[in-house]
Amino acid sequence: SSAPAVLRTDVRQMAEAVPGSGNAPVEVHFDLAAAPTAGRPFTLQLAVVAKAPAPVVRLDAVTDGGITVLQPTLPVTLEKVEQGVPGLTTLTIRGDAAGVALLRVSVTLESPTGNESKSFMVPVIIGERRD
Repeated sequence: SSAPAVLRTDVRQMAEAVPGSGNAPVEVHFDLAAAPTAGRPFTLQLAVVAKAPAPVVRLDAVTDGGITVLQPTLPVTLEKVEQGVPGLTTLTIRGDAAGVALLRVSVTLESPTGNESKSFMVPVIIGERRD
């Protein structure tokens, strides 16, 4: 599915995802609309900031369990990403169990000269459900 790369959130106010392997010139920042609780969907905003212009940025995510990505269908494609301009995408995620869950995000910059990827870790703390 294709999502427009529009700036809706100040990246400087977002947390930075923990970089993993890969050498693509990119950063990932994230923000939660509200504190997640087990069994309920929550919204996670991801901002991809490329340090070089990229015709296509592909964002994928897998989980270690504990959370399930409900929407959108992954991977998400951001087109014509400009250098330094965040490409935003919003994930709807369900917390399956209380505790710390890890979302492993992979970002691939696709260009005519070749593809470069980098992985990131987004820790999400899921609270106990109280009702």
